[in-house]
Amino acid sequence: TRVIGFYAGNANTNVKKIVLPDSLRTIGNYAFYGYSGLESVEFKSVTAPALEGHYDKDAKLNENDPGYGLLHDQFGMFGLELCYFNFIDLVGKKNPIKMILPSNKEIKGYDSLVFQAYFGKVEDADRSDYVAMQEALVNFLDYAKKIAKIEKISLSDEKLVNDAIAALNGVSQSATSYGYTEEEWNALVKAVNDAKSAIDAMKNVPVGPVTDEQSEMPVWAIALISVAAAVVAVGMIVSILLIGKKKGGKQ
Repeated sequence: TRVIGFYAGNANTNVKKIVLPDSLRTIGNYAFYGYSGLESVEFKSVTAPALEGHYDKDAKLNENDPGYGLLHDQFGMFGLELCYFNFIDLVGKKNPIKMILPSNKEIKGYDSLVFQAYFGKVEDADRSDYVAMQEALVNFLDYAKKIAKIEKISLSDEKLVNDAIAALNGVSQSATSYGYTEEEWNALVKAVNDAKSAIDAMKNVPVGPVTDEQSEMPVWAIALISVAAAVVAVGMIVSILLIGKKKGGKQ
């Protein structure tokens, strides 16, 4: 799951705990709005998912609301409210929800102002025994799945392929620890490597027909011949121009 959409939870008042997966990137506005019984949220990703918000002219915190001081110290001077309704109510309206984070040291994004208003400080969060996917593995799986769906690789896919290769080079965890089989992992790696080979082949296609002699030459020799041919062609053009100028002068 990459995205939990707008109003996805339908104001379920019976849910007390939510567990969110490694792959989650975005939580839509009002996704868990109205979850009045919610007590804790467990995040299983190294990087905090983005919280979507939308302007609401009626959104307003009162001075007695728990998050008023935290949020208005930053935004009160502009007369603005942060219009996030992702969990239970408007951010800052309720006391912080218990936050449970994975055991990884490289946690990112959970110390943002909105997360603090919803869940409190990172140092006060509980830590599970779960080791989350590193960002490189999450990114590689994301890129590789996109590449595997492409019917025919083209040069327009080069950035995606290069991003996938860079992510793969940074992977130090096994995908099999996160529900992938060896076959699935190998298929994704092959799809990326094949795409990289296809891109390289397209970029290295020689211009014009290649003779048998050229096909046996090293690349530097072919390049030298091409430069020499260009120099000869320029010389011929200059000679023709000079001859024409001399004839014109005689007339």
